[in-house]
Amino acid sequence: MPAVVWGIAIATKLVDCPLTRVERWARAAAGMPPLPPDGFIAHYVSGVIYPVGWSLGVQLAVFALVAASWALCFRRHLRRRRDGDRAITKGGAYDA
Repeated sequence: MPAVVWGIAIATKLVDCPLTRVERWARAAAGMPPLPPDGFIAHYVSGVIYPVGWSLGVQLAVFALVAASWALCFRRHLRRRRDGDRAITKGGAYDA
């Protein structure tokens, strides 16, 4: 959950991405011009990996993918727990 909160804070621009902080520090230390205000991802990733206009769609797709993977993991966990409870109630051996 902390990673989710951190990701939402970065996506909504409440905090900077850690890569943005490191890039700003490194550029200042090297005497290079500052990073554009949009940050590391906007400068190095947007327009390279996906078109700039797709940012919201990419964020939503990644969110949906992560949410679906969590749902599947939770479903698997519940199924294993249910199957384990059945084995115990039937007097069978329980494999943890």
